[in-house]
Amino acid sequence: MLSQAQRTPILELSAQGVSKRRDRARVCIDRAVGEEFRLTVRKVARSNSTEVPEIVPGRKAEPYRPRILELFNTCKENLVES
Repeated sequence: MLSQAQRTPILELSAQGVSKRRDRARVCIDRAVGEEFRLTVRKVARSNSTEVPEIVPGRKAEPYRPRILELFNTCKENLVES
């Protein structure tokens, strides 16, 4: 995840029309800012914002939460099989 300080030069160079791809004629944004991943540079340029997006992790067990809690209470917090 790029910080706000890293995102600013990407947006500035993108606004100046500097290429996001490797091109012999122009300096590439990814090389100019020291970022090695073009996809990251492309995402920042598309977002057109210096704000760092918040990452919300997905929860795979959420649909099973009621059943998990029911079993937890049934076992009286004893999770070791006998």
